[in-house]
Amino acid sequence: MAPIISGEDGCFANAFNACADGLKNVSEDDITEPDMIASYRLVKEAINVDERRGQPLDGLYVAKSRAMSVEELRQFSDAVDSLATWFLREELEGRK
Repeated sequence: MAPIISGEDGCFANAFNACADGLKNVSEDDITEPDMIASYRLVKEAINVDERRGQPLDGLYVAKSRAMSVEELRQFSDAVDSLATWFLREELEGRK
């Protein structure tokens, strides 16, 4: 496997950015399962940046990932995986 050029912080910053883009048109009301609502809230909390003050979002996300504990990063990763699986299942069931 090739090394991660941007490092773990950069990978999490990219994940925060992708989640922000992917969830920008999704509200909690769109999610019907309680476990997925908890995952949605966890992800939304992780990608929330209170004050940008002209700073690029990528830099704030790197700083945020550095400030999170290993356990918080693991929980974020698990929540993202759960939500992705749930959204895929919802999409596939909607096509039946």
